[in-house]
Amino acid sequence: MVLTYLDFCRLCFLLLSEDGSPGRKDWIDNRLKELDGIFAISVGGFCIMDNHLHFLLRIDVEQAYQWSAMEVAKRWMALYLPRASDRKPLKVTDEFLELKADNAAWVIATRKRLSSLGWFMKCLKEPLARLANKQDGCTGAFFEGRYKSIAIHGGSVFNASGLHEPFGRRRQSVGNSGS
Repeated sequence: MVLTYLDFCRLCFLLLSEDGSPGRKDWIDNRLKELDGIFAISVGGFCIMDNHLHFLLRIDVEQAYQWSAMEVAKRWMALYLPRASDRKPLKVTDEFLELKADNAAWVIATRKRLSSLGWFMKCLKEPLARLANKQDGCTGAFFEGRYKSIAIHGGSVFNASGLHEPFGRRRQSVGNSGS
């Protein structure tokens, strides 16, 4: 288990939309659900506050090694569609997936990425920052630096540390779909 948190680099209340609705919180909620079904990382709980986020994650490397090469290719293409030279997304065909699945080196590297906390956080942060920057009409960092994480080795340590307190107010809990 890993407790992970992110801070925002702009002023407070970044997650509220201009009209005061929690639209950006919904972005995070939806993106976490999506990533939970793609990565070998389960979202055990999360707490979305106006100026920072907390996540309780479980990294399951063994799960990633149970996926077939084709499953690895499908999961990766759910994150990153292939693009043409003009950067427009291409349709993912069975032939394309087979080509990727037949590339053993690509499958090994991609399987590792799909069980990596760093890649999970990258895939969470990048699209959310793009959406917020577009909505705010600006460019630049949305999140303050890298995420921070604390390894939790057993429930008793988690409970004794008091780290579980933010999750009492968590917005929603998501379970890994196992697909």
